[in-house]
Amino acid sequence: MVKIRSKLVGYDGLAVDSCGRSGGVALFWLKELVVELRSMSIHHIDVWVRRGLGSEAWRLTGFYGWPEVQNRHLSWKLLAELAREGDAAWVCLGDFNEILRESEKKGGRDRALWQMENFKEVVDVCCLQEVVHVGYDFTYDNGQSGEDNVQCRLDRGLATQSWLDLFPSSKLHNLDREWSDHAPIKLMLKGTEEERVPREKLFRFEQVWSEHEACEGVVDGAWMLGSPTVEGKLSACAAELKGWSDAEFGKVFKEIRKKRKRLKVLNKGGRSEEQVRERRSIVREISELLHHEEVYWRQRSRAIWVFSGDRNSSFFHRKASQRRKKNHISSLVAENGERQSGDEKVGMVAIEYFKKLFTSSSPVDFEEALEGIDRRVTSHMNAMLTANYTEDEVLVLAHRLKGFLSEITSVNQSAFTLGTLITDNILVAFEMFHFMKNSVSETGSMALKLDMAKAYDRVEWGFLNAVMVKMGFAEQWINRVMHCISSVAFSVLINGAPSVEFTPARGLRQGDPLSPYLFILCAEALSGLLTKAVERRTLRGIKVAPSAPSISHLLFADDSVIFSKASVEGVEVIKKVLRVYEEASGQMVNFDKTTVSFSKGVSVERRGALASLLGVQAVDIHDKYLGLPTVVGRSKKVLTKGVREKLWKRLQGWKGRIYLRRVGRF
Repeated sequence: MVKIRSKLVGYDGLAVDSCGRSGGVALFWLKELVVELRSMSIHHIDVWVRRGLGSEAWRLTGFYGWPEVQNRHLSWKLLAELAREGDAAWVCLGDFNEILRESEKKGGRDRALWQMENFKEVVDVCCLQEVVHVGYDFTYDNGQSGEDNVQCRLDRGLATQSWLDLFPSSKLHNLDREWSDHAPIKLMLKGTEEERVPREKLFRFEQVWSEHEACEGVVDGAWMLGSPTVEGKLSACAAELKGWSDAEFGKVFKEIRKKRKRLKVLNKGGRSEEQVRERRSIVREISELLHHEEVYWRQRSRAIWVFSGDRNSSFFHRKASQRRKKNHISSLVAENGERQSGDEKVGMVAIEYFKKLFTSSSPVDFEEALEGIDRRVTSHMNAMLTANYTEDEVLVLAHRLKGFLSEITSVNQSAFTLGTLITDNILVAFEMFHFMKNSVSETGSMALKLDMAKAYDRVEWGFLNAVMVKMGFAEQWINRVMHCISSVAFSVLINGAPSVEFTPARGLRQGDPLSPYLFILCAEALSGLLTKAVERRTLRGIKVAPSAPSISHLLFADDSVIFSKASVEGVEVIKKVLRVYEEASGQMVNFDKTTVSFSKGVSVERRGALASLLGVQAVDIHDKYLGLPTVVGRSKKVLTKGVREKLWKRLQGWKGRIYLRRVGRF
C-alpha cells in the first residue's frame, strides 16, 4: 500500500494490510477534500467526506465481506453496526462476497437460499438501496472455461435514500476486468457532461391538463383551425397545448416558493381582516399548486399503484428520478462488437439495429406455410367487419375482429379470445408437464418450449395479407388492416431525445389494440402446420390418459410449447414445420433460449441426442410457462422464491423507515 500511495501524487490515504492474499482495504483521496476517519478494520474503512470546510458532509464506507461462507454472518453484523452509528447520507461500496438474487450468478451450483436471504435482511435493516449500475452485470469471474465457469455480482454500491437525494445523478460503473478475478467498480457522483446537456423536450400529454376547465377549449380551437389531415390536427393540438401549458402551469415550482415566502411573512405579521383573508387565499392557492406538482411527478414516476391526493410529491419525485437514472443509456455495443458511447453514437447504433430488424426478407412463397389454414370467415362475419362505423367506435377494427376470433382460430390458441382465460392454457400445460414428470415409458415424450426472437417486430406484412386472404376476409377489410400497419414511421428515443424517422417494411406495433389479434392470425399458420402433421401421423402428440385428447401444441400469442413423442422422426417433423413457418412469416426461433424437456423414462443418452438434433438445450423441467411454475414440488420455499425476490426488489425503492414498518414489509 505504501508503494501505491507513493505513486499517487496529490493524494492522502488510509490502508489496512491484507492477511496473506486475502482482504486488505485502502482509501485514497484528493488532498483538496476534507476526509475524517470514523472507524476502520481489516474489513472496512468508514469516513466523513466534505468538498471543503463548511460544505455538507456525507458518509463513505469501503467494505470487504468475509469470503468464507461460515463467517458471512460477521459481514452482516459489521454492516448493521455501521448503520446504527447515524442517519447521515451514507454510501457503502466494495466486495460483499455475496449476491442478492439468483440472477446475479451465472454457472456453478445454485446459491443457497439462506445466504441470499441473510444479505437481503441486513440491507433491509440498514435501509439501504442499490446504487444504479451500468456495464457488465457480473463483477467476478473464476477464469475457468465451459461448464466450470462461474460469474457473480459480488461488488456493488449500497446507499441510503438521503445519499441518493444528495447525488441524484450518481451511477456505479462496472469497468472491464483485466488481471484480477474481480472487475473494478467506479462510483460517479455526477452525470457526464453529455447527460447534463439540456435537450428539447418531447411532447407529452400532462394528466393535470385534463383537470383544467380550459383544456377542452384549447383542443377544440386547435382542431378546428388545424390542417385537414388527422396528423396535422394532432400536431396543431400539441403545439397549442404546449403553449397554453407553459403559460398556465409552467411556473408551478417557482410559484410555490413565492407563495410560501409570502405566507411566512403573513404568519409573522398582524391579524387584520385583510391579512387573514389574504392568508386563506394563499393557502388555497398553495394547495392547488401542490396538487399540480404531485400529479406532475406521479405521471413521471409511473407509480400508478399509489394514489395521488396525500401529498406524495417527494415520493413520486424520487421514483421519477430513479426511473430516469435507470433508463439512461450511456453506451451500446455495435454489431461489430465495438462499444459506442455518447448520445449521437448510441443513437446511430440503435437506429441501425432497428432498421435491420424492420427490414423485410421479402418472402413470396406462402403456399406450404398456409397449408393448414382453411377458409373460415363467413359472409356474415365479413359484413360485420366492413359495416360503417360511428364516431364513437374508435377501436372499431380491433373490437369487431375480437368478437369472433375464437371461431376462426384453433382451440390450441387461447390468447385474447372471448370465452377463454390465460389459466386455460396454464392448467392444460400443468397437466401435461405433470404427466411427463411421472411417465416411466421408455418411448417417452418431450416438450419443446419455443422462444421467438422479437416476435411482433418480425411479422412479414405479405404473409399476414396472405393469411387473411386464405381465411376468406373481405378485400375491403384486408386493405384497411394493411393500411393501418404499413402507414407508420418510427423514431428511436435516446435518453429522451428522438432520432430521425425511418419507415419499417415489416412488424406489428406493440401497444396497438389491433396487433395482438393480427399476430394470432399469423400464429394460426404454425398451429395449422402442426395439426396437419398430426393428421398425417408424422407427428404424434401426448395423451395424459387413454380417453384424453392428444395434445401436440399450446399457443398463447408468442408463448409456444410443442409436445411430441421423443423420437428422431418427431424432431425432424418439428424442425421442418418451424423452418417453413420461419421462412414465410419472418418469425425466428431463438435457439439459445429455446429449451426441451423429456419425460422421466427417457434415457440421458437419448435426451442429449434429441436435444442436439434440435439444436437446443435440454432441461429437467421448464421453469415457467405464462409466468407460473410448470411443476410444483414439495418445497414451498422454492416455489415462492421468485415471488419473494420480486417483492423484495420492489420494496427497495421505498424508504423503509417512512413508508412501511418492518412488519408491513414482510
